[in-house]
Amino acid sequence: MQVPLYFANNVEALGATRLIMGLPLYALGVWLAWRVSAPEEALNTEAPDVEEAEVAAESEGSEGSEGPESSANR
Repeated sequence: MQVPLYFANNVEALGATRLIMGLPLYALGVWLAWRVSAPEEALNTEAPDVEEAEVAAESEGSEGSEGPESSANR
């Protein structure tokens, strides 16, 4: 990419290309690689899962006393 600009003696475009293809492109590549290879557990927080489990346990307990299963056992 930079060689044609060098031989064309286009210094401004060569400088811009070198800046764009330097650290910003490298950082973008590292970030994308991390997002692709990161395990799912690292991306999720544990607090919502714990709260959802508690809510589900509470709702199961309340549904069991009023649901059709408890009336069938009477």
